[in-house]
Amino acid sequence: MEQKKFRDNCMVCGAELEHSAMPAEGVCVYCGAREQSYFHCPEGHYVCNSCHANEALIKMTDYCLKSKSTNPLEMLEELMAEDSVAMHGPEHHAMVPAVLVAAYRNATGEAGDKAVLEAIRRGSKVPGGYCGIYGACGAGVGTGVAVAVITGSTPLRAEARALSNLMSAKALTAIAEQGGVRCCKACSRLAVQTAVEFFRQYLNCDLDPGTNPRCSYVKRNRQCNGHNCRYFPKPNSDISSSNV
Repeated sequence: MEQKKFRDNCMVCGAELEHSAMPAEGVCVYCGAREQSYFHCPEGHYVCNSCHANEALIKMTDYCLKSKSTNPLEMLEELMAEDSVAMHGPEHHAMVPAVLVAAYRNATGEAGDKAVLEAIRRGSKVPGGYCGIYGACGAGVGTGVAVAVITGSTPLRAEARALSNLMSAKALTAIAEQGGVRCCKACSRLAVQTAVEFFRQYLNCDLDPGTNPRCSYVKRNRQCNGHNCRYFPKPNSDISSSNV
């Protein structure tokens, strides 16, 4: 697959994507896959969900399998800073369950590498734009994926099923109450922070909560929610980084 040129907006030319409420067919410039898409480049480029997230998923898998951290928020920040991760995109939907299951594995000695791989696999199935089109942010859904993997949930396991749905509900509520337009960085952070408290309360697992991050992506995000976002840098704070 040809190397993607841009991490923000259209990955082929960098143009700001147009969003619509109804889908149209897009043909991936990298693999030729045809998909119904709600996002369109004004220059006609389209990158399918698989190609959009492919490089990031490889990095994510390697990182989470090797990590010894019990701080999923810190893990999330390190992964989001990778060059292969776009400003927004479906890779975040896999990233949330990946860091949560990896941190749980490291903290408890339970849920091995296969669980981490399964979390990434399931999360990667949630397409881009899920928050606005299906009414359930993929980062929030990712927290439920993590709990489902950890508890071995199936449609016929009542308690595990209830816990995984409750986890998703709590994360989605937090994301909805935050408001604003979509921001994959902010929603992923909020989902992970909500899950840390949930793990402590319902899974008897004390993960390192870390500290509330100050966003370094403000200048890259053309639709940044600004001071309405809990992660927006305070006045005079240093937001200089490679991601700005």
